Amino acid sequence: VTHEGSIEGTNDGLHADMTQIGDQLLLILPSLHAESVDREALRQNMQRLGQLLDQAQPHLQQAPGDYSRTYQQPYDMLRESLAQALEMTDVANLKFVKSSLTETFELCAACHTQDKQSRRILGISKIKALDEFLAGEYSYLTRDYESALVSFANVLDANASTPDDRSKALNRILIIEVEVKADLGAGIQQLELLRGLGKGDG
Repeated sequence: VTHEGSIEGTNDGLHADMTQIGDQLLLILPSLHAESVDREALRQNMQRLGQLLDQAQPHLQQAPGDYSRTYQQPYDMLRESLAQALEMTDVANLKFVKSSLTETFELCAACHTQDKQSRRILGISKIKALDEFLAGEYSYLTRDYESALVSFANVLDANASTPDDRSKALNRILIIEVEVKADLGAGIQQLELLRGLGKGDG
């Protein structure tokens, strides 16, 4: 097997793992906005997410260049955070479980925005069951930044959006434009456009 073929195999394996992780996120994200949650189902979904992350780790370690060194520490932090969130599902108040999960997903997002790669997820069937903010979060966490921008702008434009979701949506928009796309001018333009939002019908 050539070195080039090995890299392609690693990339294919990593992409397959990340696709499965994305599908697992779809089962977990709704719990962040749910008033009541089936703790056992959530615990099982989080356990499966942990298994998928462990499955992806060898592909991260085999990645070319500085990739493996760059992402090993964030990966370790992610697994530790997920383990803590999983432990809390049995004993903690649901509010704390959600907070812990949110912190875990922040680590996912921070890792992705470092390499500034973006990819589109074709079709909306995957996110149709999510509310607008969670649809944006799913797109953001899976690197579909263009779709995330649309969803987060809709969050800002809807009167029904909570202040917390509005704040997070604005933060996500600025990260995408300024950090991921490295376009400060676009970030400033987005802020100008957003001045007129928040006047929708919800």
